[in-house]
Amino acid sequence: MLSFRRIQCLSVLVIICLSFLVPAFWQRSTWNIRSARSDASPRSSLAVFLHFGGLSTASPDLSDLLTCVSNVRDVAPADLHIFGPRSEAFGAAFGEALADWHLDDGQSFLRQLHQRGHKYHKVLNINVSDDMIWQERVLQALCGSRSHVESILASMSDPKPELVAPMGMVFAFEATSQVFPHIAHNISNINMSTLGARLQSTGKVKKEDLLVAADSFWINFLGLQVLLSLDKEIDFPHAHLNSWLPSLIKSEGGIVKDVQPAPIVFAIYFPQFHKFPENDRFWGENFTEWTLLKDLDPGNTSSPTVPFRQPLGIADGGLGYYDLTNYEIRRQQAQMARDHDVSGFMYYHYWFSGQGAPENHLVMQKIPELMLRDGQPDLPFFFSWANEPWTRRWTGLEDVLLAQTYGDEQEWRQHFQYLVSFFKHPKYLRINGAPVFAIYRLGHMKHVAGRMFAFWRQLARQEGFHDLHLVQTIGNFYNVDRQQVIANESEISASLHFWPQLFAAWNLWGAGDASSTFDLPLRTRAAHVQYWGAFTGFDRRPRDPTAKPILRSPEVFNVSLQRTFQKMATFQSRQIGTNLFVITAWNEWNEQAVLEPDTRFGKAYLEILRWNLRRIPLFVW
Repeated sequence: MLSFRRIQCLSVLVIICLSFLVPAFWQRSTWNIRSARSDASPRSSLAVFLHFGGLSTASPDLSDLLTCVSNVRDVAPADLHIFGPRSEAFGAAFGEALADWHLDDGQSFLRQLHQRGHKYHKVLNINVSDDMIWQERVLQALCGSRSHVESILASMSDPKPELVAPMGMVFAFEATSQVFPHIAHNISNINMSTLGARLQSTGKVKKEDLLVAADSFWINFLGLQVLLSLDKEIDFPHAHLNSWLPSLIKSEGGIVKDVQPAPIVFAIYFPQFHKFPENDRFWGENFTEWTLLKDLDPGNTSSPTVPFRQPLGIADGGLGYYDLTNYEIRRQQAQMARDHDVSGFMYYHYWFSGQGAPENHLVMQKIPELMLRDGQPDLPFFFSWANEPWTRRWTGLEDVLLAQTYGDEQEWRQHFQYLVSFFKHPKYLRINGAPVFAIYRLGHMKHVAGRMFAFWRQLARQEGFHDLHLVQTIGNFYNVDRQQVIANESEISASLHFWPQLFAAWNLWGAGDASSTFDLPLRTRAAHVQYWGAFTGFDRRPRDPTAKPILRSPEVFNVSLQRTFQKMATFQSRQIGTNLFVITAWNEWNEQAVLEPDTRFGKAYLEILRWNLRRIPLFVW
């Protein structure tokens, strides 16, 4: 079995070669670093400051802020102080960590530090906004996941003043091209020039220094000391002093970084591996995907140099040939995913109409329904509608087993009413309050998609949601089905990169790639978002012995993830808030696209994923 340590060593050789190609913009400017200050940092303590201004703490979007602060708490040392509103939600969530005084929102958090005399090793300052898109970028960049907080804290280790701000909210003076597009219109060049001239008149900064566009950031102890001392020296409105913080940090020989929104990993989850009527009817009693894989020789005489990956046994730390109706198996899946920083699962959802479809339209629904009842897997989730007909294609026949038609308004209502019980589940993924729902083959719906999803949006508003966050899958069918036209008609919010087909259909990557490094050239609405992704390979030989495998070793997966996260770190103009990152797959065993432990590589793919998520690169200005 290939060890992760060996994978790391092999990957280092590749990274060293790649490092010569890294462009000079990784450090845009150089400066003379002053000798380290003699001020001794305090013990390893953290503080979180939350400013609400006039906003209500009863906001329905408060859950995102609570999640953010919880991520900090989960990786913070025991000595954590949270300064924010006295509210039932915060008290229940953080208990004794919530400080016993309330921020006066008329003053900056710097004034509070002056008055209280607290010293902290690192501080997270969040200015809560009623602008959902702005707020999403701030929270996702500064504390979007536990592993992301770990990456930020680990990066703030230099013995000099340091500040980390959300990507796109730090930009060069009089050069705003790299500011987060959503906030660009809020920036007044005249105001910037006036304030910049005033700060320059102090003799402490130069014109080319930087500006923070949002009063939210991480700052270390030495950075706080810089700001506290300059706060006394400079006659400058506190509302603006925080905004010029990068200039002040750099003027003292410090470091300014920005950080991408946290990659939020969702793995595709195949809810099969149990007995259900359609499999019994089409393939024989008790047929599951395991039926094909169990009977295969791992060496496969048709391709002896490419053995199959099969489930690692329970005694060796795997899950074996499981039955997904087993509560304990699903609990272990969730724990294994959490342990390796997989945020949640994207379940395939099956709803059919027409020839062969069951009366209630549902197929393979048992596992998601069990999850609603017993809580396992206990992870965030969303659905992807696998909306294409079932045929015997993988046996060489094309006869239709289950047709995929789309019914009328009555059926659309029935379908939505089934989904809404999932949408309202506390762990269902919502982006800016809108439930996320992906469609595997949007173009197959043709022009019915626009009418159906407009109707669903009406129903969603009746159920208390302001919208639906609809996501199209980009793969083989995008061009075949003229999917672009349907996507624009349907007001699709986003696209996800489905790598097994993306790689083959778009011909934009090479054999060494296993993950996205750029947005695809889609002609979509301006606000359209692209969610990047990755895969661990794709091999249909368990279903079709003549299929050609697309293999991605753990070493390739490792290097490719590093390239992806490095690219994210420099893509300031990327239109992204929640940085959803979809991996194919958690358990597609008969397509050999799996993160679960297997007999060839053990937990290598999971360990590589966790290792990279905890070392997300930051951009140094």
